[in-house]
Amino acid sequence: MGCAWNMKGVDVGSTPSSISEPTTASKSTTTSQPPTGKLFSEINKGVGITGGLKKVDDSMKTHKNPNLRASAVVPDTKKSSSKTPTKTEITKTAKKPLFEEQGKRWLIENQKDQLTLQLDKGDKTYCAFIDSCVNSNLLINNKLNMVTILHCKGCQFQFKSGLISAVEITKCQNIKIFIDEFIPFIKLDACDSIQVHLSQKSLATQVMTNTSTSVNVHHVTAKNDYVESPIPELFVSYLKDDKLITEISHTT
Repeated sequence: MGCAWNMKGVDVGSTPSSISEPTTASKSTTTSQPPTGKLFSEINKGVGITGGLKKVDDSMKTHKNPNLRASAVVPDTKKSSSKTPTKTEITKTAKKPLFEEQGKRWLIENQKDQLTLQLDKGDKTYCAFIDSCVNSNLLINNKLNMVTILHCKGCQFQFKSGLISAVEITKCQNIKIFIDEFIPFIKLDACDSIQVHLSQKSLATQVMTNTSTSVNVHHVTAKNDYVESPIPELFVSYLKDDKLITEISHTT
């Protein structure tokens, strides 16, 4: 409607203002505290700071409520980082068997469950290197110079014609050696459960052992009896006339 005219009105200058200016004191009290100051103010209350917290009863505590403990287990949703190799992958990583002639040397490696292996070619200038064979039998028909056998398990080796030099067996387990003809030396290093079978023609063969256990020599006696003789593993050493004497110990 707009303003109405009042003939009995008063002078504008004589009307007091309805808005009063704030005093200095009110300005200082309305100033807000910074967040940090408010935080320290709450901390300074001491034990009173927990007064506003909600009380937790025993049914809400995991150490007093078995049902809550059972449901609080969080299953691991992450997939295991280790992967079990499949049968195909294992087959791919297995080394291929080898039986080949390289110059004057035979290489026989990674033979497994081969019970009828034969080596028919070679002479006193040949050597044979046999490595990592498992549960296999090898017949060496010819008289070679030397044979080296490494990392084999559960194998049998037969030397039908003997050797010129020696057979060296290293880090093998559960091995049987059949010596039909004379071999100067059989050298065993870090082996376990080795059975050496000597014929009447190979009784002069010498067996040398180094850190080997459960080594037995099977041989024929003068009475034509076939006996088994264990190679000693326990020794005793002592000083005599400033010399170290080592003897076989017969005590356990």
